[in-house]
Amino acid sequence: MNMKNLIKNNTLAVAIVALIVAGGAIAAGSVIEKNAGDETHETQAAATADQAFIEEMIPHHESAIAMAELAKERAESEQVKTLASSIIRDQQREITQMKDWYQQWYGTAVPASAGGEHGGGHGGMTAEDDVSVLQATDNFDLEFVRRMIPHHESAVTMAEAVLPSADRQEIKDLAQAIIASQSAEITQMRQLEAELSKQN
Repeated sequence: MNMKNLIKNNTLAVAIVALIVAGGAIAAGSVIEKNAGDETHETQAAATADQAFIEEMIPHHESAIAMAELAKERAESEQVKTLASSIIRDQQREITQMKDWYQQWYGTAVPASAGGEHGGGHGGMTAEDDVSVLQATDNFDLEFVRRMIPHHESAVTMAEAVLPSADRQEIKDLAQAIIASQSAEITQMRQLEAELSKQN
């Protein structure tokens, strides 16, 4: 191979390498940009999950408190009254906590319309439905636990659903606390339901 061809081939090789490097840089840039975009989207989705969880859980807690307040007035069983007091104490504390976080994180108060059409209800029932039935029933204690069990179950479902998508550790910790405390109360209420059913 003569010198002229050698120079020509070397020049071509350098050009090919340059093209490969440039192409790799462009491809890498595209991948980085795509990954950054995916991460941004995931972060936004997680933030939205946190926000939606607060907006849904607050009215859900408020409806449980409304039922529990009624139980403090009408329940005959001391166990039901004690349970009602615990529900009011724990869920009011969590509401205050969630409202504070919402203000800090999103710079505004929780919307008054939060909670959707069911307004903190469960299984297609609204909070007003539960309170109306409890106000009218002649067997308050049994009806209370029968309504509070599915209400707690829906809170546990909401908390379990947010865990994989939550962004902030505070939301994850709260969801875990709700799962633990309300699952324990569901067990307690099932026992109460069995005892109260025998009395009627």
